[in-house]
Amino acid sequence: QQRTLCVCELTSLLGLSQSAISKHLKLLEDADLVVSERQGPWMNYRLAEHTNPYAAAMNSRLEEWLDDDPAIRDLMARAQRVDRLEVCKTKPGQAQQGGRVAEAPRPRKARRVVS
Repeated sequence: QQRTLCVCELTSLLGLSQSAISKHLKLLEDADLVVSERQGPWMNYRLAEHTNPYAAAMNSRLEEWLDDDPAIRDLMARAQRVDRLEVCKTKPGQAQQGGRVAEAPRPRKARRVVS
């Protein structure tokens, strides 16, 4: 549960878009529930160590409740096996989106307006 994951790993595991994952992580980070650190090209996220007794109590309760959920147990098992070198593969000119590689948008050419 203390494994660090990057955004593309979370995208692959949860099936959500990169932008949705990033927005949620920002909220969790602002609430001091997760911490981030850069490692080369990846921004890694992990659960924060809780010095706040309220956050520690909330995490403890969540663990108890979620441990009984088969879907969460499956997700946690998959999280141990997800490989960022596989799910974050990109080639020059491509961007990672929703666990799949998509072509990066090309710059638009300026249009001349004729009046």
